Amino acid sequence: MEISYKQDMAHSFLVIGPEGEVDMKAYPLRMVLGNAIPGLLPCRLQKADGKVLFYYEITARQQIADVYQKLTYGDIKKIFLGLLKIFEQMDMYLLDTGQLFLEPGYVYLDRAEDTLYLCYLPGYDRPIQEQLRGFMEYLLPCIEHKDQRGVILGYGLYRLLMEDGFQMEAVSEMLHRPQWEPEKEPKTLTEIPGEVCREDWENQEMPEEERDERGAERERVQRDEWKKGWKRDLLLLLAGFILIGGFAAVRQMGYLGDVSLPLLLVFFFSGILLAALTVWRGRKKEEKRGADEERTGLYEEEMEWEPEEESYLQQGDETVVLYKDPGYGCPMLVCEEAGQAPLIRLERDMAVVGKMDGVSDVLLDSPSISRIHARIQKKGDGYWIADLDSKNGTFVNGKKLGHGEEYLLQEDDLVVFADIGYRFNV
Repeated sequence: MEISYKQDMAHSFLVIGPEGEVDMKAYPLRMVLGNAIPGLLPCRLQKADGKVLFYYEITARQQIADVYQKLTYGDIKKIFLGLLKIFEQMDMYLLDTGQLFLEPGYVYLDRAEDTLYLCYLPGYDRPIQEQLRGFMEYLLPCIEHKDQRGVILGYGLYRLLMEDGFQMEAVSEMLHRPQWEPEKEPKTLTEIPGEVCREDWENQEMPEEERDERGAERERVQRDEWKKGWKRDLLLLLAGFILIGGFAAVRQMGYLGDVSLPLLLVFFFSGILLAALTVWRGRKKEEKRGADEERTGLYEEEMEWEPEEESYLQQGDETVVLYKDPGYGCPMLVCEEAGQAPLIRLERDMAVVGKMDGVSDVLLDSPSISRIHARIQKKGDGYWIADLDSKNGTFVNGKKLGHGEEYLLQEDDLVVFADIGYRFNV
């Protein structure tokens, strides 16, 4: 594909020479040449040296790369709302979004109209999800990281574009969410060597049938406890009366002459009242705990936990793998200092490291870690790491990653996020 620029006295053009032959009778070509479709650059054809060239009118329009140096929440939302509007117009004209040429250098903005413009290139074919993902990868380093909403929206869109079964409606829903806040997703079970995490099962609600069965069992247990409680209270009262009667009889026979009967009564009734109060408070606590369990659907019980797929032993400066499930086969980053930070399993095509919940896939709770610190992305068979303009930097084998720099991780590489060290294992 040949790309160049032409200019005359009053107009500027982006000129694209497509690869292969152009079907002049194809429906998409006739629609683009014969209609002014909102959001698509006006196009005409010219032939030169036997080749067909597409001339796109770009007069008074700027490349998006020249307009946005630092992207804010409002900028990201405006760009993607503009893209969705163009997609809707194309749908009306029955045009395939896969034939858009959505490279960042050829996306234009008309500042006067405040409108986004794209190149529609008949014969070009690349899935729109793949194109949007590449476009978002270009935008991510441009996001102003001080704008928290912008960071959350940008990485939220990128994560959405990485998913299988992508639907354009999901992008629209995310953009139109009131004052955009990330949805609360259940946290992934993060394994920490030497600790057992019960987070996942505690956050799950029990099936209705099992909850009813547990409720009936709990009511039965409570009835038994009430019966035991009344028997205990009755025995306590009887013991009190027997003791009072016994002391009264002893005093009547001449013993304990210095102690008055009213004082004895006050002493014993105070003891009985204190015991009754203790029993009552214990019952109230049990009732409250039962009500909380019934409301939340959470039940405390002992569970059997399967062994972890890996075990690690710290020996000096080296982490030695004691056991690894041969069927797991997932690359990972293992913390150099056991227990300092969670194990990072690279199960997805992208993982964002930081301390901002809702955006970061890996949460590192340390003052030295930035909210959005680094990104690890799978490309082909390799994993590439990049720093996301973090305050304290990301280092690989002692070398600090520069702005926009990506590094292909190799076996046993030492990766340091600020001051937290990890070892990469394939």
